[in-house]
Amino acid sequence: MPCEQPDLFTLTRKSLKLPSVPTGDVESLIDVLQGSDRRLTADEICTRIRARGWDKRRVRAAAEASHGLVLSAPGCPGYRLASNCSVQSYYDNERRCYKSQIRRMEHRLVDMDRAIHGVRSS
Repeated sequence: MPCEQPDLFTLTRKSLKLPSVPTGDVESLIDVLQGSDRRLTADEICTRIRARGWDKRRVRAAAEASHGLVLSAPGCPGYRLASNCSVQSYYDNERRCYKSQIRRMEHRLVDMDRAIHGVRSS
């Protein structure tokens, strides 16, 4: 099976069909995280921003729109800035969690492929 290497320089929110993020959200999130010496949960971020309309989804969208400046991952407790993180810490935490999530999703996809093809071939 061929392995596709993503083009790391041409992918955009638009090309990936991700929702747009309100102007200033990424900057607001970065400002809050710069003032912290630890990871902050989405709830803590929403409380510190003190702006109407901020919820966990908006925090996640701003983090995704940060072009990697804001780190988070499934199973990691909260958000932090890449600039406040060592390479080793990133590899031990966010990257490891994403790689694990990718493996689980690939297994699930294969299971679903097998199930659907098994049903259709009957």
